[in-house]
Amino acid sequence: MRRIGFPTRKPEAHLIITNELVINGAETIILRTSARKLFVAQVITVDTDRDLALLRSNVQSCTPLPLEDTTKMSVGQDIFAVGYPLELSDTVTKGIVSAIKTTGNRIRLIQADGAINPGNSGGPLINSSGIVLGVNTFKRRGSEGLNFAIASVEIKNASGRFLRL
Repeated sequence: MRRIGFPTRKPEAHLIITNELVINGAETIILRTSARKLFVAQVITVDTDRDLALLRSNVQSCTPLPLEDTTKMSVGQDIFAVGYPLELSDTVTKGIVSAIKTTGNRIRLIQADGAINPGNSGGPLINSSGIVLGVNTFKRRGSEGLNFAIASVEIKNASGRFLRL
């Protein structure tokens, strides 16, 4: 499972952002790295309005992915959706930012034409420098190329007090 990792103030624990829908109802959360190592995580906080969850793991080391200031993002910018669709591990899909939307609840979403399929949810949407633009969240049913990620500003809004930003 590739999720966005952030170092905490304690070097022995790491924080991970994913979708709330990915962990909803889970009693035990097991993380699996691309090297097939297993770790345990616990939920620190969830934001159901933004569909975000912040987890603390027992991962001993990880390379954090920095968050992009989404006000610097532009339509037409290359993006990469990282995920695990249909149990196909370590999958990356390339596309562009099609639009930046704000929902009726004032939540910023990134519309992308790169495929976000079941299994990509909770994975990072990154730019060509590996900087996180958002968290992959859903595809509009019955359409092609209408894929959405929760903008990184929403990660800061939901969990900023727990992160070193």
